[in-house]
Amino acid sequence: DIRAVQGALSWPVQGKIVESFGRQRDAKFSTYTVSNGLKIAAMPGTGVRAVFQGTVLFSQWFKGYGNLIVVDHGNRVFSLYGNLKGPAVAIGDRVSAGQTIAGVGESEDAQPGGYLYFEIRQDNKPEDPRKWLR
Repeated sequence: DIRAVQGALSWPVQGKIVESFGRQRDAKFSTYTVSNGLKIAAMPGTGVRAVFQGTVLFSQWFKGYGNLIVVDHGNRVFSLYGNLKGPAVAIGDRVSAGQTIAGVGESEDAQPGGYLYFEIRQDNKPEDPRKWLR
């Protein structure tokens, strides 16, 4: 049960958090947005690892997320991995914790490099991924 290891999961990719969970203020426009997950900076192509075992529910392009993989960990807990390059898994595949499931995609803005968008949902509600990771 993934809930038994909350706070002890390995990060899906190593990198600096460039967008945090929750309400964000855009300094340039003085507006607010809400992020349901984390954006983690990493070089494009870097391996993205599943944080826990589960079954791939979704593996294709999705508006706003780019290439997206959703893994069902049971007990209504899901991990979402967005902005991916070359998914290595398909719908229905069983994945193990630490298994590489895709590569990091490139950034859509002017800055070089790439990022992984990562989200955890429990009972269909986004939760701060940092409370699940170690």
